Amino acid sequence: MGVDFSKLPLPRLPKESIWKEADKLRQNHRGDKIPVDVDLIVERGLGIGMVPVADLKQFAGTEAFLTADLKEIDYDPSAPDVHIRFSIAHEAGHFLLHKAVISKLRAVTFEEWKNMQAAMPSWFWGKAE
Repeated sequence: MGVDFSKLPLPRLPKESIWKEADKLRQNHRGDKIPVDVDLIVERGLGIGMVPVADLKQFAGTEAFLTADLKEIDYDPSAPDVHIRFSIAHEAGHFLLHKAVISKLRAVTFEEWKNMQAAMPSWFWGKAE
């Protein structure tokens, strides 16, 4: 899967605009309720399924992964709960902020994703994350 990263439109977003989008999503789906129910927001609010995948960290080098079709977030159920919540919220952020680019990058298999990460230039990775 050869990708010309220089041709993918991925702007560097200021933290303030990312926080604004996160706050808007939370407010739309949960108001000010604490703790934030990340699972509910992702499943009902965004329509993304969450699928536990044993040993995901070992296979893909990550605790959560947004699938190529943008319909599921796979997560490693053996990770600490706080990591799972953060990782799911993080992947939801990718979905909200730049799903058009991600749909062009997401690999189908975990091995393809690891290879994509290895080939991705650091300047691009920095913008994406």
